[in-house]
Amino acid sequence: CLITPYPGDTSKFYLFTSDQENNYDGLNFSIIDMKLDNGLGGIDSTCKSINLTDSVSEKLCAAIHSNGYDYWMIVKRPLSSVFHSYLVTCDGIETAPVISDAGDFYSEKGYMKASKDGKCIVSAELTSSGLVQLYDLDNSNGAVTFREIISQTPSKYYYGVEFSPDDSTIYVSNNTSIHQYERFATNVGLTETILSHTGFSANAMQLAPDNKIY
Repeated sequence: CLITPYPGDTSKFYLFTSDQENNYDGLNFSIIDMKLDNGLGGIDSTCKSINLTDSVSEKLCAAIHSNGYDYWMIVKRPLSSVFHSYLVTCDGIETAPVISDAGDFYSEKGYMKASKDGKCIVSAELTSSGLVQLYDLDNSNGAVTFREIISQTPSKYYYGVEFSPDDSTIYVSNNTSIHQYERFATNVGLTETILSHTGFSANAMQLAPDNKIY
């Protein structure tokens, strides 16, 4: 799931949920209203589990629009290289997505995240082929285009991804180690640095408000 701001109303948030593998309930959203329950917050009963589309993969992320206040909610279709980008504005969610066919399909599992400037997407593919794909996002119109495969290491099951606080570095995790890449390099894959051998499966990564990745 993913929670995003509600443009134009700081007391509300969108909650998006995507499918678990082989459980195709689609992309759904609810509105969280922090004014409910005496300020404790709750789900708006008039906008709960609203379906945007049928079956999708686990991969979803949000990216800031080029105007600086709207958002794109981006999800990948199952068993497919097709992306759907939904525009989120103060008027609601545009239910007709921008559709892009980019890259290749490798796995429905693995994190997908957008850079904070809204111009780049990285996707970890949880597969024995050991793949991480990098995409460009035109955040003025929601179009996704494939840039390059930044890692292809058999038996490395990549899962977690994250950007550094300044957006310049990409971090990815797999079943044995954590790697970093320089986002703005001409060939991002050639900048790979292994930061640590964890000795265990390093899974999800998340940039926190303190600018540390956990």
